[in-house]
Amino acid sequence: MGNLFGLFRALIALGGCVASLTVASAGTIAEARSAALGTTLDLDNVRVISTYDLVNSSLTRSIQVDDGTGAMTISGDNAHIAGLLDGKGTGDRISLRGKTQNQFGLFQMITPFTARGSELTGEVISPVSVSAADFADASATAEGLESRVVQLRQAKFVQKGQFAGLTDYSVVTAFGTVSVRVPSNFLDVVAQAIPAGEVNLTGIFYQFDQNAPYDSGYQIYLRSTTDIEAVPEPTTGLALLAGIAAWARRRRAA
Repeated sequence: MGNLFGLFRALIALGGCVASLTVASAGTIAEARSAALGTTLDLDNVRVISTYDLVNSSLTRSIQVDDGTGAMTISGDNAHIAGLLDGKGTGDRISLRGKTQNQFGLFQMITPFTARGSELTGEVISPVSVSAADFADASATAEGLESRVVQLRQAKFVQKGQFAGLTDYSVVTAFGTVSVRVPSNFLDVVAQAIPAGEVNLTGIFYQFDQNAPYDSGYQIYLRSTTDIEAVPEPTTGLALLAGIAAWARRRRAA
């Protein structure tokens, strides 16, 4: 009887082991999103769109990838992310196996990963243009923009002073207000002056929402000082006419 009981326990353990190795055959990010959370699956030939570390930790980090069907964040310890990239960078392609997770509304893949290949392609990453409406609660477009590199144009910060890590800011646009976050103390934007004038902001479309149905808390995560581009002051009609008149006077005097 003891031997039978031991065999029964062994069979249970083996069954659990086999179940844990079940891998869905998803190959695209859209297919990954449609699978149950916690599923281990494959992503094939996805493009690395950002390697800035948005995790406030010296031990873990994140990157973002996309394909023709969507984008997602890949999070894990430094060693796993380094092994996954294998010397590749923004614009290159990777394939991997990992487990999906929803963390505060953000769909992502977490460690441990199995790297399944990579390719140096050096593609140019062009940000997706967004407006304040995309960040609104229950926005119809927000989930499709998650983890993408986006750009919000002609925005003005409400706050003054210097940027601090782990801090949310508000920017006002012609179409509404958007939340902007500096997600880490380790980014070069920390301690830099907050622009007083209008700027174009590039960053990652992120979400932090602790409550179901997870349809709010959308933000732009800044990655670097290069994500902030000053918008030149517009030349008014009167100033333009004055400039033309001055040029005409100089021409006559010559």
